[in-house]
Amino acid sequence: QGLEVATICVEDMDEWLGIFNIKLRHMREDIQSIEWRNNRLEMQSVSNVALGEELDRLLVLLQIPPEYEVSLTGGSFDEGNMVKNIEACEWLTSAIKNLEGSNLDPCYAKLRAVREKRAEFVLLKCTFVRRASEFLRNYFPSLIDSMLNDKDNFTQKGLLQRPDHADMRYKCRTYARLLQFIKSLDKSCMIPLRKAYCHSLNLLIRREAREYSNELRNSSKASKSSTPSFEGPAGANQPAGIADSPAEAYSKMITAFIPLLVDESLFLAHFMCFEVPTSDGSDSDEDSTPKTSGSSGSSAKPSNNSSADLGVLNECLQEMLDGIQEDFYAIVDWAFKLDPLSCIPMHGITDRYIAGQKTEVAGYVSVLLDDLESRITILFSRVEKYERNVKQVGVVPYIPSTNGAVYHWIQGSS
Repeated sequence: QGLEVATICVEDMDEWLGIFNIKLRHMREDIQSIEWRNNRLEMQSVSNVALGEELDRLLVLLQIPPEYEVSLTGGSFDEGNMVKNIEACEWLTSAIKNLEGSNLDPCYAKLRAVREKRAEFVLLKCTFVRRASEFLRNYFPSLIDSMLNDKDNFTQKGLLQRPDHADMRYKCRTYARLLQFIKSLDKSCMIPLRKAYCHSLNLLIRREAREYSNELRNSSKASKSSTPSFEGPAGANQPAGIADSPAEAYSKMITAFIPLLVDESLFLAHFMCFEVPTSDGSDSDEDSTPKTSGSSGSSAKPSNNSSADLGVLNECLQEMLDGIQEDFYAIVDWAFKLDPLSCIPMHGITDRYIAGQKTEVAGYVSVLLDDLESRITILFSRVEKYERNVKQVGVVPYIPSTNGAVYHWIQGSS
């Protein structure tokens, strides 16, 4: 009887354990389900946080800061606002670059919001470049006009005024970085800007050269005296002049303008963002420089060792400096007419400046000097030809031998 009771108790316990086991199994399943849901919720929460951060970063790329939007769409280009304009340009350049396909996740590149924002940035870029280009196209002529209207900038009667463009360059440098951004945003806009700058500066340089040349010829002792230079120095009672001889007048013209033209050539290359070498130009050939209107040969082409921009730079230099050679030619012809022997020192002066030209971007100046040297040599050759055909009297018989020797020296050194 005791065994039966024990057996019944064991069976009851087994049944109870079975029921308890079923409950525990359901509980374990519930716990696993809860853990799975918790893990999923936790992963979803982490993903949502990461997604939110990524969307925030994307929104930063898509949003236009209000202060930059004002500068890009309607801000002033006065000197005081240029810092804000440059900051806006930096932001716009970076924003457009960040939305390019190569810098953006492929899944974002196809988003409608990204495509629309990219189009908006491009439109903003076009608007800003158009406004900035229009401002600079008007600014350069107005800056030059203000200098043209100031008589103190030019040679006046009895007073030679050497050209000084330091203040003009200082004002232009205010917009140097703006030009760099215009080139990076839309390179095609640089063509009209370069033309506007070169055309305006050409008017200024030509007037400076014309008035300087005229005053040299009108106020020099040589032009006031009818005494030939080979008969001795001018008398003590003659009025003082700006130049004592035709050769000195030519030297003053060369000294005043050749360094100026070289400086303006270098400034143009930097200011207008030409990618050209500015060091010693010994590796460049003559074809890499443009020809002046008085020289022979075709238009210039960039050498193989030069940047592709060198040819465009030469065209701009020709537009900027074209016409100034006429005032140099006028001085040479005037000096030759007064004293044919002045060709000797004029040739030496020109040759010295030719030897000093090392900058490739100022090749136009070298061409101008070469043309002057050729013109002086041709004029001097007329002296020898003329003296062989005239009756030699007085002091003239001593000149042909001197002329012949100097002429051969000129031919050998040129």
